[in-house]
Amino acid sequence: MAPQTAFYMQIGVETLDLRMDRICSNALRLAAHLDELASSGEVPELQVRYPGLSSHEGHELAKRQFKDRYGGILTLRLGSRKRAFAMLDSLDLVSIVSNIGDARTLAVHPATTIAAHLDRAAQLASGVYDDLVRVSVGIEDCEDLITDFDQALGKLPAESEE
Repeated sequence: MAPQTAFYMQIGVETLDLRMDRICSNALRLAAHLDELASSGEVPELQVRYPGLSSHEGHELAKRQFKDRYGGILTLRLGSRKRAFAMLDSLDLVSIVSNIGDARTLAVHPATTIAAHLDRAAQLASGVYDDLVRVSVGIEDCEDLITDFDQALGKLPAESEE
């Protein structure tokens, strides 16, 4: 490892715990907000998956193992590929890239990016659907994230037909 790389890693490690606290807190708040929109029917066809939500099938296990820090990744299903891309195209604050764990919130359409090399059957077996968006939550102000997702979801086409 180059000395400069080691130096940057050391600096990053010093604040990792603080950043992860913020990332996990933001992810839980954002997931809970989006789940409420889905539950209320305000955003038809929206499904939110995040282990910090009591509706997640692995929530009890996650509670025991993660001690209220459920990570920074959540996924959204929007009913169709068209709606997934419409939401991604409407996000202003969120960057559309395939990284995870950044200080910024990032989103990606896995079926056409990180899982594009898989055939359709392998994608489905891996839980990668055409309407799926993966979100890696960052450390921004959570109210700004909620506002950005709200405005993007408000622009979705009404129907999930392709």
